Amino acid sequence: PGYVEAPIDHVPADNVMDEAVQDEIETGMYGPNSAAMQPIDASEGTVDMESGEEESMLEWDSFPPMRTIYCKAKEKYVAKFDHFCMFLNTPIGEKNHCLFWWFLLFETMSISEAIAILKTGFHWFYGDHSTDIVQAMIEVVILDLLLLMIGGLWIFHTFLAIVSLTTYEFMRADTVPYLKNTEDFDFPFSDTPVMNLRRFCCLAGFELLWKEWRPFEWKRPVKVNSRSEDWWRHPWNNKYYSCC
Repeated sequence: PGYVEAPIDHVPADNVMDEAVQDEIETGMYGPNSAAMQPIDASEGTVDMESGEEESMLEWDSFPPMRTIYCKAKEKYVAKFDHFCMFLNTPIGEKNHCLFWWFLLFETMSISEAIAILKTGFHWFYGDHSTDIVQAMIEVVILDLLLLMIGGLWIFHTFLAIVSLTTYEFMRADTVPYLKNTEDFDFPFSDTPVMNLRRFCCLAGFELLWKEWRPFEWKRPVKVNSRSEDWWRHPWNNKYYSCC
């Protein structure tokens, strides 16, 4: 999955903001001087957010690195942590997210092929409806539900790959420290779609067949420019249109 070794004296902490900041965010009761709106101090082990233009990047010098999350199930830090898969009994992270995408793709294809084969043996509204045929119909319904679930996951993780996002960040954006002061669908780690897919499929995918994996040093701009004229680098939100 992409485990990251922690310093010997490091004590794992929650991957969320403190309760005071979280309460302000959940209730919406905060102003420009509230804790939720203030820059995070680097000395506190998070990030020093300095004012600047889009090219100004957040400074993050402490452990864990940006996008590295502590997996409680395995009691280890995982680079670009996405989620913990109970079926595979492994965290999904930077090193195996591409493999997980291929796993979902082949599962989707296998289920689709099984449904197609089963449907060749009966017709829903006429013909022989013997016990075997009814059983085949039930199996098709079950496989359709599985296809909806697995295929939906495959589509969702394809979306995550294109925008350089993780399930963890998508579901918990309001509580992840390094996403503080970002809006929904800002996609702060996204480059062009081509570069995002290259990182996902090649740098953390096929190239691992002959290269040793090293965690990517992620950075994000201080402020995501949603009004940029460069629509190629900002294909989701720019001066000309907004997808979200």
